Amino acid sequence: MSTIISILVKYNQLLLSQINQLLIFIAKNIPLSKPKYDITSPKYNKHAVDKVPIIKIFKRLDYKQLLTETFICPFCRHVLSKKKDRKNFYIHKCINKI
Repeated sequence: MSTIISILVKYNQLLLSQINQLLIFIAKNIPLSKPKYDITSPKYNKHAVDKVPIIKIFKRLDYKQLLTETFICPFCRHVLSKKKDRKNFYIHKCINKI
């Protein structure tokens, strides 16, 4: 029984070496065809993966300190004036007349 197994193992190794030699022959002598589809085409961009986003870590701000500071218009950099009162907050408007 052990002789049959050893003979089959040897035969299996012989077949594996022949498969390996055939693969090497195919890789060297048969040129690979170009891909059917151009991956760089805009048609296939929906399958591309985006770059990893940059995550910025902002420093923590104290809201009480921010409320006490002067409000400045983000567009013209003039001081905002308090125009309306609401229940829990104030509405500020820019009074710049340029």
